Amino acid sequence: VLRHRGAALAAADYEALALEASPGVAIARCLPATSANLRPAPGWVTLILVPNSTDPQPEPSYELKQEVAAYLAARAPDSIEGGRINMIPPDYLPVGVSAAVRAMEADQSGVVKTAAVQALNQFFHPLYGGPDGRGWPFGRDVYLSDVARLLEGISGVDYVQRLELLIELIPAGDRVNVPPERMVAAGPMSIVMEGVLDV
Repeated sequence: VLRHRGAALAAADYEALALEASPGVAIARCLPATSANLRPAPGWVTLILVPNSTDPQPEPSYELKQEVAAYLAARAPDSIEGGRINMIPPDYLPVGVSAAVRAMEADQSGVVKTAAVQALNQFFHPLYGGPDGRGWPFGRDVYLSDVARLLEGISGVDYVQRLELLIELIPAGDRVNVPPERMVAAGPMSIVMEGVLDV
């Protein structure tokens, strides 16, 4: 508040004011001099709004976009008219996982598989996932090592035998590069249980 003094001048001001506009806004990313189709457009401002939601890919409602747009228009400089402030939903990058997991106990394979799928879906949630559990910032890459650590930490998992990150069902290697204006979300999760070691 001390920085922006209730006026939208810099990109960070628009982001801070968007969060003030409604408790329904979880994250706002400002793209100055950019149109709604993400092309350069002097005199325009576009904000990517991520709403507070447990949905796998949170999308802002029409009402939320209108509320935030009106709030910002009242605080924007005269050079940026209200009609030149756009609100758009996030462009999610669904990341899938294919893994073969060995359970410690054969009769617990079903429970372990369910826990693994739930853990992966939680890990890839845009707002509540991520390596630190605080969501995925725009442009934050996904590393295979983080996913391996997650799976190996699940109760009942002996070890992970095979692991791949997938983009549109195609293996993506050890790292998924996420563009600066996109955010990670959960893609298809395929867990195969490989059995149990004799003990």
